[in-house]
Amino acid sequence: MYLPVSVWFNFYHLPLKQAFRLPILLRAPRLSCCAGSVCIEAERIRPGMIRLGGRGTGVFSRPQFLWENRGRVVFRGTCRIGSNSLVSVGERGVLTIGNNFTAGTSLELICYHRISFGENTLVGWDNVFCDTDFHRTRSESPSSGYAPIEIGDENWFGMKCIVLKGTRTPNRCIVGAGAVLAKDYSSLPEKCLLAGNPAMLKKTDIYLDRNDDRIHYSTYES
Repeated sequence: MYLPVSVWFNFYHLPLKQAFRLPILLRAPRLSCCAGSVCIEAERIRPGMIRLGGRGTGVFSRPQFLWENRGRVVFRGTCRIGSNSLVSVGERGVLTIGNNFTAGTSLELICYHRISFGENTLVGWDNVFCDTDFHRTRSESPSSGYAPIEIGDENWFGMKCIVLKGTRTPNRCIVGAGAVLAKDYSSLPEKCLLAGNPAMLKKTDIYLDRNDDRIHYSTYES
């Protein structure tokens, strides 16, 4: 049902050699603005390697995916973003998504300056990444109102995290559910856990193994 839109999107944004392979598939898209550029920087271009939108779930039933791009979006490999999500990139915004990016439903990526994700990022449902305040405050030390967000490799974000301007994370970092990040954590050691509002270091020598991350339930006796 959404294949014609996907075909148009690929041929509108990508070089013909890439577009013929239909690497980007959209589901239930609402294309608010396509004035910006989209590129794929990967060694292999495969059909459906980038999937934006999904069928919805029992928790978030709306399948719609909102796309509003006036800047530049770079995909560096495979990408999966679930239903009820949005990508909004301003005229000066550059959004870079590393290889093997996976996000659940209701993701909000709001990029008016610069947001970059490393490889193997896993994002739970209902997360927000926003590199701008949309307003400039004034005081003795006035704020510019924006700053880049830089996410390291192999980061895992639990559900309902809020990641604001100026955030930087180390590699192999876990961010607990409901955490609010708004500063540079990149000096922390790899394999660390951040949690809370504001997010703070809670534990070290902990990481997610995406090849073995299933919960093993105990056998309950009546």
